[in-house]
Amino acid sequence: MDQALIYTSDRILNKLEEWKSKKLEILWLPTYPPKHNIREILWKFIKKKWMEIGDTRKL
Repeated sequence: MDQALIYTSDRILNKLEEWKSKKLEILWLPTYPPKHNIREILWKFIKKKWMEIGDTRKL
């Protein structure tokens, strides 16, 4: 998992021990700047080149 707020919420953090007892190993990704993330680069390109103004409100 990455360091997004959804993955570091109390709801998720409280489940870690349960998952560990079930032999499920959670791997945490290191933090990194969005400008080096290929998904962020692609999303920025899509928003600027393909989408019309206001289209992001529909997502």
